[in-house]
Amino acid sequence: MNRIDLTIGIAWASPWWLALAVTAWRWRGNPSLDDVAATPPVPAPRVSVIVPARNEANHVAQCIASILASDYPNLEVVVVDDHSTDGTAALARAALARAAMDRAAMDRAAVDRTVSDHPVSDHPASDHTAPDHTAPDHTAPDHSPAADERRLTIITPPPLPAGWLGKQWACHHGALCATGDILLFTDADVRHAPDLHTRIVNTIERENADLVSVAGQQQALTFWERIAQPFIFSVMAQAFGGPGAVNRSRRRRGKIANGQCLAFRRSAYDAVGGHAAVRGRIAEDLAFAQDVYASGFRTFLTLGMAQMSTRMYGSLGEIVAGWGKNVYAGGRELLPGGPVMSAVARVLVPVPAVWSLLPPLALVSTAFGAGGARVAVFGAVATAALLVWFLVVTRRFGISLHYALLFPLGALVYLYIALGAVFRGDRVRWKDRAYNVTSGKSGSSPTS
Repeated sequence: MNRIDLTIGIAWASPWWLALAVTAWRWRGNPSLDDVAATPPVPAPRVSVIVPARNEANHVAQCIASILASDYPNLEVVVVDDHSTDGTAALARAALARAAMDRAAMDRAAVDRTVSDHPVSDHPASDHTAPDHTAPDHTAPDHSPAADERRLTIITPPPLPAGWLGKQWACHHGALCATGDILLFTDADVRHAPDLHTRIVNTIERENADLVSVAGQQQALTFWERIAQPFIFSVMAQAFGGPGAVNRSRRRRGKIANGQCLAFRRSAYDAVGGHAAVRGRIAEDLAFAQDVYASGFRTFLTLGMAQMSTRMYGSLGEIVAGWGKNVYAGGRELLPGGPVMSAVARVLVPVPAVWSLLPPLALVSTAFGAGGARVAVFGAVATAALLVWFLVVTRRFGISLHYALLFPLGALVYLYIALGAVFRGDRVRWKDRAYNVTSGKSGSSPTS
């Protein structure tokens, strides 16, 4: 190999290292809920946690239990059972009953410990016992069974009308039922730490924000989750940068949010039209972030790795179906409207997979005698850049670093999802419902 081949091969690979450097720069200065006070404000504004749920039997009980364990003192939970057929509503009620029993058992244990630590004296009490001037604590959450029952409401919305997506319809009716000053929309597969709601409220106040969204820990437990999820989230990380970059952006299309946790001031939510304004948009979280910002309100995206966790999908089939509804129809939210941009989106959606597959394919081809020295250098140097990036992403997911070596397999999964989504175009299927989201409008019809 001569110096010219080496130089040219490195030059060919330089865009991959440049992309890595730019991504690292855009991930600087990210805010985190860890840096926000965990003490509720006084007075504590009422928070309504709204959980849309359609056939979420595998998740809803754990989600409700985690919300009811919140240390925030002024909280209500509205579960919107969107015509589930798997007993989701019954499981939500059972979760409430279990939470109440667990809380009662904890309270009894606490009383028993107090009695054992401070036994009643055999001596008669003094006639001059000092009065107890301790004021009741109105900032502590009431976890009594009766309080839990008052805090949880389960509703079923009317049948889904044309022009609406199911999640938006459920959230819309949840908001109509809610009484909070802050509306927190969350998915049924999300787990809330006890301090999540307190830190969100304090973030809203500290940042003077009208919409706060939290990016939590993404759980990946099975082989295919660990292959596909890091790759797909890496695509979003490279497209938008970290929460700090999103917050610093002054462009409408530079704003994003995480639909797993959207916390609005009620006044801002109503002012932008609520979920009715995004009723036919697949990526409603992205649409909300952009529309809220464009309306003159302040949005704020923050990390909450210790306060929130989500396991989005449990199998390869769920991964393909779930991301398949987002990568094209939702990806169009990043571009201006019109048929030309729609065609551009079709071309751009598969690009991240091609970008990640090209260097290792070049490297492999040279092992079989194809290409040449320049291709070999390009393949090795560019693959090294990709490997560094996926080592960082894999570490962020908290999984074994050897999964970073399998990033080409993750790229292939993403390519399959992207090509399928591009082929379907405006046709989307999710939760046994079919939609057509042409021009931002949706029609729906249940499917078997």
